Amino acid sequence: MLKDPSVFEEANRVQGIVAKADYVMAQSGIPAAKGVIEKLLGYGGYSRRPLPRIDPDVLNALWENPYLQALIELEKTLVQ
Repeated sequence: MLKDPSVFEEANRVQGIVAKADYVMAQSGIPAAKGVIEKLLGYGGYSRRPLPRIDPDVLNALWENPYLQALIELEKTLVQ
């Protein structure tokens, strides 16, 4: 049992960020996920056939999604 209930508030906040970004990525498919990984980490590239390549405009719109950006910003604070 946790003795500090304030941990739950932070856990709920983080879970909300992760869940929203996860929903966006789940709707986008494998090509989009690989594209985001490429933009974020520098590897990932394109999906193998028969999966299509992601349209650059679609990838940019996904990259600019506020839920995904919130998760990226959260991750940056955790790795420092």
